[in-house]
Amino acid sequence: MKKAVGIFLILLCCINQRVEAANQPSVGPIHHEIYISPTGDDKNLGTKSKPFRTLRKASEAAQPGTTVYIRGGIYYEQLIISRSGTKQEPIIFRNYKSEKPLISGEKIKQSTQIDCFLINYLPVSAKR
Repeated sequence: MKKAVGIFLILLCCINQRVEAANQPSVGPIHHEIYISPTGDDKNLGTKSKPFRTLRKASEAAQPGTTVYIRGGIYYEQLIISRSGTKQEPIIFRNYKSEKPLISGEKIKQSTQIDCFLINYLPVSAKR
């Protein structure tokens, strides 16, 4: 009998938890914005007024739902993506307004190593 009462109490607690979780307000996707500029600094916060300097730093800071705005100028670096977005919350890299950023491999050391990776939901767009 004590065992049956114990099981009943455990089940009652589980049902209560499910009801409480169902009554919680739904929070929609959180969208973040990160800014980078050739004149920025990776010690900055990545905001419009205090942008990061490198694509790498922006990539490391980006989470699903983030849009990375790339300010005009030349970026002599590889774009290495460290995480994927999701179908509902992609990570987007795009130019800022009508500015024209250029990602150049001109000053990157050549490597005999071939890097392969799989990233999902990472649309890249540019306005002309």
